[in-house]
Amino acid sequence: MFSQTGLHNKLSAIPTVGVADLLHNHYKTKLINSFNKLIIYVAEELNIDASSVLHHLKSLSDELPQFLTPWLYHSYFKLRNAIMNDEAESVKNLITELKGKPINCFQQHARTVLPAFTEDWERNAFNEEVEASFGEHDYAPLPPCMRQFTALSSHLENATTLIAAVDAPMADEINILTASIRLLNNNNTLAATSPKFFGAIYISMPERDLKQHQVLVLVDHLVHETSHLFLNTILTHDPLMLNDENARYSSPIRKDPRPMLGIYHAVFVLSRVIRILKRISEFDLYHDADFLNKCIKRFIRHYEEGFETVKQHGILTDLGNDIFKSTRECSLSS
Repeated sequence: MFSQTGLHNKLSAIPTVGVADLLHNHYKTKLINSFNKLIIYVAEELNIDASSVLHHLKSLSDELPQFLTPWLYHSYFKLRNAIMNDEAESVKNLITELKGKPINCFQQHARTVLPAFTEDWERNAFNEEVEASFGEHDYAPLPPCMRQFTALSSHLENATTLIAAVDAPMADEINILTASIRLLNNNNTLAATSPKFFGAIYISMPERDLKQHQVLVLVDHLVHETSHLFLNTILTHDPLMLNDENARYSSPIRKDPRPMLGIYHAVFVLSRVIRILKRISEFDLYHDADFLNKCIKRFIRHYEEGFETVKQHGILTDLGNDIFKSTRECSLSS
């Protein structure tokens, strides 16, 4: 697909205006087409009338909205898993749920900032993703109270303004790929996203000594999680690497060994966070230069560890290798 559209040569760790938009449109189209095939298959196999769902999907295909809702991605993966596990009753229940939803549950025309877990599907989906990514931890996230939500929303606005001031293409990417930012009240600083609820980024309030650096922490989280979204749009068309999925390697960020794709993701996102923080430092836009420089040094150390692991053990596709090499330029660019 990328060679046909000319996108291959534009794909890089360095944010570039226009690339995220093209990738996102391909990603949305692929989801709609895949979902449509699943619905047709289920309707035929179980003799179910799913015409209203198919009508909604056709409307989305005819005129792509800015975002497909994270709930729609969640519903797609839930239906696909039920089909794969031959769970006929679950499939019927899911189709009934989809039939009962209006079109505005399928699409979204502007990015939102809202408390986490305002939708009934969120908590289980979020907990499953956190457990898969971080293992079993004592995370007990809650929605923030109104005071916390207002304060964190204000810091979030300042963080997005800071990103736009130093890296307009990255700010553009955040606006294009992030459908919703869902704020958490958690006992540990936490951020997460997933293809299973694509477009939603969950971010908690920084705790303890990081409270005085909330804007910088949010800059890190926004760039980090959006970069995961960016890479995930590519992975639907190219695996980027061919390592055994069961093999584990030392992780630059996590304590536990991770699959090579996880290390690759880490290298990619770290190179972009380093780029942003370096630019903030160079323009002298942060009130605590010592803390900022410590963050940059720590992220560079993690990046170098991850880069060497991928360099030594990664079995990369051509595109995967090109993007991997571009992280070096990205992390050093100013």
